[in-house]
Amino acid sequence: MTAPFVDRIEGEIAVLVIDGQEQRVPVAQLPPGAKEGAFLTPDLKAVDPQAAEALKAEIQARRDRLREKDDDGDFSL
Repeated sequence: MTAPFVDRIEGEIAVLVIDGQEQRVPVAQLPPGAKEGAFLTPDLKAVDPQAAEALKAEIQARRDRLREKDDDGDFSL
């Protein structure tokens, strides 16, 4: 299971993405500090900064691999 992610807030409703599926929950049920772009713990009781850091590291690793394969063609990565 991937960490729940706060995709957006629409008024009093937060739209979370959990395992690729959108789930709507009242903003009042979010933990303190939760905002758009935040990862939450699986129980939705706290913000999970480690999940965000893990995703950033994964994205950077993918970028690095793509740059290694860059052949200096028409565009750069």
